[in-house]
Amino acid sequence: IVIAVLFTIGGVMSVMKPLGNAIDIRTELDARFGDQCSYRPPADGVVATDRIETFLRVRATLSEPCRVIEHRSAAMRRLEELDDDTDVSKTEAMALAGKATMGAMGLGPALGNLYEVRNQALLAEGMGLGEYSYIYLTAYQSQLTDDGPRTGIMDGSPISKRLHGCVEDMLSKQLESARSIGADPAWLTELEKELDAMVSDRRRLLWGDGLPPSVLASFEPYRDELDGVFCGAATELELLRGERRFLAIESE
Repeated sequence: IVIAVLFTIGGVMSVMKPLGNAIDIRTELDARFGDQCSYRPPADGVVATDRIETFLRVRATLSEPCRVIEHRSAAMRRLEELDDDTDVSKTEAMALAGKATMGAMGLGPALGNLYEVRNQALLAEGMGLGEYSYIYLTAYQSQLTDDGPRTGIMDGSPISKRLHGCVEDMLSKQLESARSIGADPAWLTELEKELDAMVSDRRRLLWGDGLPPSVLASFEPYRDELDGVFCGAATELELLRGERRFLAIESE
């Protein structure tokens, strides 16, 4: 019993410490760059090369947290697949169940580490969470609208209600800026249509029907590098939950 209690306490602490650190860093990020919803995307839709390169450096720091999350979630996905596998033996099923349980227990610390490493990298590189989220959603638009490997611990909308609301705010600001510089009418129309679509569909991802040419062109020179640091297994953990909401400090 003592060992079980110590194991449980150790597990909780392994989650709480990195999440606590992530929240502290997030507070500093918000103070320096504004909160997630306050980011104003480029008026013309073109993401500057230096910002994409900054994003890539942040993503590169997440390779190890991503590897751990992928490893932990793989066993959980395999267990789900057993429902359709009639040839698996009872022994194998029990072994996989054990691995899935350990994988689920390990996801908490892995998630805390992901948030802590990401937020620290954002602070070091001079990028706010709002800008990071916007570039993430646009750079990985095609991956996010495809069915790929996920942790399997969250269902429903591919994006949190809060982040969805932030994206609406970002688009409103972007449209305002585009109008103020007398942007191309075609671009203004695209922004207006996308904003209306986001407001109408709370499950919609940004540019769910495909990126506009100006936005797409920004990322094309970096496509291989961006794909190389994409982590499908961690996607919903970044888009559905933030470090504060994971600890129920904020509601959806």
